[in-house]
Amino acid sequence: LPAIVPPAPPPRPPEPERWRRAQVVAPGAFRSGEKRIVIAGIEPLEADAVCRTDKDEDWPCGNYAAAALRRLVRLRPIDCDPADAREDDIVTVCRIAGRDIGEWMVDQGWAKPLEGSGYDAALSEAREAGRGQFRKELVRKPSQASLPVGAVSSQVATGSAPLLAPGLTATDALVPLIEPTAPAQPPAAQVPETLSGAPAERGGLDQ
Repeated sequence: LPAIVPPAPPPRPPEPERWRRAQVVAPGAFRSGEKRIVIAGIEPLEADAVCRTDKDEDWPCGNYAAAALRRLVRLRPIDCDPADAREDDIVTVCRIAGRDIGEWMVDQGWAKPLEGSGYDAALSEAREAGRGQFRKELVRKPSQASLPVGAVSSQVATGSAPLLAPGLTATDALVPLIEPTAPAQPPAAQVPETLSGAPAERGGLDQ
């Protein structure tokens, strides 16, 4: 019988390129070293974009989009599909911790999908939930009375704190931290005493 030649294995997909210490420079773009990487498949908000709520209140949604992307990246390495690195701007699909950054930005309301990106469902969810640029009203500063008793802030409030959300500064957005209480110490070991009140002696070599 003729020898059966097994089919050739399918080609392995190219390994993603890892960009380290990425710094966000605009909504939907970051820089790593000398390269500027642009997230493919989305139309992000402009850095100076202004959005309006249902109550006709304007807020700088472009700044918020960039701040949200910075909080996601936080100088962590980003894995991107291979692209032509000879260009100054590399346009490609990127992921962080396995999450598609383009889809995440659309889902959070900070970008709109381009045709064929596959992010249409994420856009519908963002609109329905009122996230990002589709916010229906501004976030108001919580009153001090609403904070739990004994809550402390991990940062001193300043008058020039940057905005992180509509009507919310970096100081206001801090999560109240409850002061930790000292753990209960285990009771000291009880030393048996004799009837006279003196410590009992142990036998053997100790004696």
